[in-house]
Amino acid sequence: MSIRLETFRPAAVVATDVCVDLALGVPEAVAFFGSPPVDIRLATATYLELLQAARTREELRRLKRFVQPYAVLSLGPMASSKAVELLLAHSLADGLQALQALAAATALAHEIALVTANPEPYRNIAGLELMKPY
Repeated sequence: MSIRLETFRPAAVVATDVCVDLALGVPEAVAFFGSPPVDIRLATATYLELLQAARTREELRRLKRFVQPYAVLSLGPMASSKAVELLLAHSLADGLQALQALAAATALAHEIALVTANPEPYRNIAGLELMKPY
């Protein structure tokens, strides 16, 4: 009898930009989601941002189907407070936006990395591990 152990993949929050790239058919994003090097998690802020971008009931249906296999990490009081702190510290200096602050705070609260194709707004956030997928 043989036991097959799956390769361990660390959990990470995937930012909205990577999800949008997937929707646009960017080959690197398609490859990332097709064979992810991390156990994908989504921040509630990302889910909200994607829902807001949907223009039809069909897009909403497809979005719900896309999100279904992934854990959506809720905002607890720690992440909410941290997001405000991050926005105050990084909005002017680094261009961090409100929903980006919420995603970063979610990753920090869960002590996991944030996967983003655009690390610039997050680059000066202490303790935040960033992963650039492509």
